[in-house]
Amino acid sequence: MQRKMAREIAMQIIFQMEIHKDFSVTRLNELIDVNIPKNDKQEKYVKNIISNLIEHKEHVDKVIKLNLKSWKFDRIAKVDLSILRIALVEILYDENIPNLVAVNEAVEMGKKFSTEESGSFINGILGNVLKSDN
Repeated sequence: MQRKMAREIAMQIIFQMEIHKDFSVTRLNELIDVNIPKNDKQEKYVKNIISNLIEHKEHVDKVIKLNLKSWKFDRIAKVDLSILRIALVEILYDENIPNLVAVNEAVEMGKKFSTEESGSFINGILGNVLKSDN
């Protein structure tokens, strides 16, 4: 599996966790087992991204809230929220992924999995984050 596919799987797992309001490590392991083939080289990446989200979810969501312009956190589409969380975990907690790569990949996922406006919405929030250095 390639990194792009791994990001998409991570987004789907985070989406499921959000829908069920269960951000536990147990739930993560269950979803990893169902969604990622055993011994796939990207399994570590997916686990790392989601584990970091679980550990820092409160901070990641606070950063999103601080960078919303004329929008309420509760109104963000769950798909867009899942994508934003992945990008912010990469930006804030993964030194191996350049910030611009995280933003670009998030924008592309927004266009692919959400609405036509999602790419611009995601880009705007992440752009604000990079400018404000949250």
